[in-house]
Amino acid sequence: MKSSQEKWQIEVLSETGPVRDENQDRMCGSHIALGDLYIVADGMGGHKGGGLAAQLTIEGLCSHLGKASPGSHISQAVRQAFEKTNQNVYDKAHSGEAVTQGMGSTAVLLLISGRTAHVAHVGDSRAYLYRHGRLRRLTTDHTRAQKMIDAGILTSKDAQDHPSASVLERAIGSKPAIEVDMTKISRLKRGDGILLCTDGLSGYASDSDIEGVLRETPPIKEIPKRLFDLALQKKTKDNVTIQFAQYGNRAEVRSWRTRLLYRATAVAIGLVLLIALFQAYDAFLKNRTAQLVEALNAAKHEYQEANQKVQTLEQQLSSVQTQLADSEQKKQVLEQDTEQLSKQLETIKKDREAAIRKQRAADDKLQEIERKLGKPKSEPIGAK
Repeated sequence: MKSSQEKWQIEVLSETGPVRDENQDRMCGSHIALGDLYIVADGMGGHKGGGLAAQLTIEGLCSHLGKASPGSHISQAVRQAFEKTNQNVYDKAHSGEAVTQGMGSTAVLLLISGRTAHVAHVGDSRAYLYRHGRLRRLTTDHTRAQKMIDAGILTSKDAQDHPSASVLERAIGSKPAIEVDMTKISRLKRGDGILLCTDGLSGYASDSDIEGVLRETPPIKEIPKRLFDLALQKKTKDNVTIQFAQYGNRAEVRSWRTRLLYRATAVAIGLVLLIALFQAYDAFLKNRTAQLVEALNAAKHEYQEANQKVQTLEQQLSSVQTQLADSEQKKQVLEQDTEQLSKQLETIKKDREAAIRKQRAADDKLQEIERKLGKPKSEPIGAK
């Protein structure tokens, strides 16, 4: 059966099972304004009461959700539908009629809107998500045994055979108010499968058993029948109802041997690549180290040459400084000598001028004497 949304395929099955005389499970599937709606219910409460409770649950949820407008908030609409349906079943279960006294029902609901799936449930009917070969439970059973599992008193394996495994802590019609658990799966992927089932399957077959059937990748039309056969193999004593919805076509899931081979090959390739990478890196480090050593030696040689040149220049500078110091001393001596010579020259000049003045005075006296003696005037001393 195909959903009104073309990418979804739905297959269903409901069987009485090998022990019960009556099938008190109910299910439905319909297209409403909010999307495609699928519900599974498991009635409880006697020969007639269980079937009636399940039927009222299915009809109530379908009716109330069918009246919701396209723009309604889905989670709010679902909760209101559960509340109204619960009130109806509760009223009939407490009407005083012996046939319906104490009746109730589980319910697990799937509402598909595009690539989003909304799941709501009360009781121990379950919903699962199957993706990439792995099965994940979307619901938590509202049973006394589940409470003991949560408290660490029981393991999941022990809970299957526990006397309280089917004792419900929460069911439609058991109390005036109902608490609904909801979850949402957004952006569903091609090949995703959502399984709804009653405890005629999930109460006898483990999650890994169910996953094993789905991993065999049978055609979707065969999946409900394969799961029912699994329930029979596990000695189910209850009614079995299954709805399996698949988004798009499911790619083949490889066997565990093939997956192991692929993983081993991938690990081997990874190791080879890692070794090659390590060797390449080691070679790179060695080459880089050799280059660095060569560059270091060259730098060391250049440093030694530069240091030698610096030492030579320092020696030359020291020599020049020494020569400059000697030249400075000589210059000072020369300046002192020059100063003394200048002084001596000045003294000589003064002495010469004094001598000239004396000579002239002597000449003047000689001429005066000659003039008195009547002799011709003689040449002054020193005249040409």
